[in-house]
Amino acid sequence: MLDPTTLPAFLAELPELVENAGGELATAGEALLTAAGEDLQKCLPAPPTGGGTQTPPPTPPTTTPHPQPVQPAAVHYENCDDARAKGAAPVHAGHPGYGAHLDSDSDGIGCEVDTVAYTHPTYDSTGTLAYTGVATEPLVAWGAALLAAGAWLIASARRTA
Repeated sequence: MLDPTTLPAFLAELPELVENAGGELATAGEALLTAAGEDLQKCLPAPPTGGGTQTPPPTPPTTTPHPQPVQPAAVHYENCDDARAKGAAPVHAGHPGYGAHLDSDSDGIGCEVDTVAYTHPTYDSTGTLAYTGVATEPLVAWGAALLAAGAWLIASARRTA
């Protein structure tokens, strides 16, 4: 795994490396390598500050419950099996026999056939970013290798000139 603490030291040595190479090629190479080093530095994670704060997880949106109409006591179903046995399922809000105990998702329709229970998502409170499927370590390693190769090419080109 690439150690992000070695990159700043490498970048600090680049001007001396390029200065020893000298010439027009060294000037162009220095600008290119400095820009590449700055871009590569942006890819590295920030070092921990040791006592920072974490952003609290977002609160799930609140939903307004549907008002439940008062039902006459003449029709009552103990549960959805009872309502289905009596041929009354699905039971809609406002119709005789409807009750909140029959409506698992609070949408105004009790004893639905295709009811899918909704659960609120859980949030990771560790303060780490989610895995997105892209590993950045190889990209940073390749970038550092390209920087080193560029510095070597500039230095060797100057020595031969």
